[in-house]
Amino acid sequence: MTQSHQFALEAVGYGGGQAASKQLRKAGFLACGIGLPVAEGPGVMNGLRIGTPELVRGGVKPRHAPQLAELTARGLRAEDPAALAAETAEVRAVFPGMHYIRQG
Repeated sequence: MTQSHQFALEAVGYGGGQAASKQLRKAGFLACGIGLPVAEGPGVMNGLRIGTPELVRGGVKPRHAPQLAELTARGLRAEDPAALAAETAEVRAVFPGMHYIRQG
């Protein structure tokens, strides 16, 4: 059990964390390159952190994970990730509100 919503993966196969985050940004995702305690890959950042806190705050639940994982994988593998941006925006539009925000 964890008290945070962090999700990271090894990104060496995607050109490193920074390259992978730039690829996903074109597809409409929020991500960043990070260092992981594993063998180094291209560049300094060998990992990719997905912006899951933002997803949770938007109301995403575990049942939505398969759809998001599939879209993320397609974004990482796409020759033209910008072609997925409209689809990503459609998925994000389902979660317009702010959840789990403490008032006061």
